[in-house]
Amino acid sequence: LLSLGRDTAGQERYQTITKQYYRRAQGIFLVYDIGSERSYQHIVKWASDVDEYAPDGVQKILIGNKADEEHKRQVPKEQGQQVS
Repeated sequence: LLSLGRDTAGQERYQTITKQYYRRAQGIFLVYDIGSERSYQHIVKWASDVDEYAPDGVQKILIGNKADEEHKRQVPKEQGQQVS
């Protein structure tokens, strides 16, 4: 098993190289902060890019991060499930 991770923190300057990685990906983790609506909106955009550039049938896993800070939640579970 070979696993290669790239954390671009959603930064636009990495968008060009990220699309190149999508083309060879067999699985993609999309991680957002449940306490940040802005973070979630970035995931919506990244998920759209994955659908456009990654191979058909690529495995995607959506992760709502910082679940230990439930009291700060801004993104309801149901909203997160809309992207998954």
